[in-house]
Amino acid sequence: MNANRILRTAAFGMLAAWAVPASAATIITSDWERTPADPTRMFTVVLTATSDAGRIIGFNFDSSGGSGLGFSGSLVQVDPFGQKAIFNDVPAAVFEAFGASPKDDTHFLVPTAQGIAINAAESATSLSGAFNFSDANAQGPSLAFAQIVWRFRGSVSYTGDFTVATPTGNVLERVSGDFSILPEPSTLVLAGLGTIGLIAARRRRGAA
Repeated sequence: MNANRILRTAAFGMLAAWAVPASAATIITSDWERTPADPTRMFTVVLTATSDAGRIIGFNFDSSGGSGLGFSGSLVQVDPFGQKAIFNDVPAAVFEAFGASPKDDTHFLVPTAQGIAINAAESATSLSGAFNFSDANAQGPSLAFAQIVWRFRGSVSYTGDFTVATPTGNVLERVSGDFSILPEPSTLVLAGLGTIGLIAARRRRGAA
């Protein structure tokens, strides 16, 4: 996969992303590749959050209660042998025995054994849940937190909060954005190049 680089475009389009412009403290970057299950029509994107304020010790994309948080869009979900993979808990061998790859499925990239998962849920149009690490001291300022898989011409939007441990206490940093596959302009067809960028907005407030 190729992180934050100029992307080589295909004949059908380019990967594009937008977010609410603001002074950024937590930045969301992306790492993409073609999905093994259908490389001509599906993309797998790994999202990484990086904070300039401290260690990321949890995140909240819990859509329950009308919070407006979570991922929404035309998502690809794979449930090998009926096992939902909302967090990174289903072994690769189980996917492979099912005739699939872990990269074919939309899910959060942290295993529940590392902390506490709250209100985890997924569907063909959503991914939501919150997570707090048990060992906050083991965490750093950067976290690969979600893998999103979707089809050509689909789009995905997201809003969430990251809990960041700073020298003066914990704060919440808000991220919000969306990304999609766009028809490729003729100029990009000729140039053979496209770009991807994800910028996150921040909201700081005190956290318990």
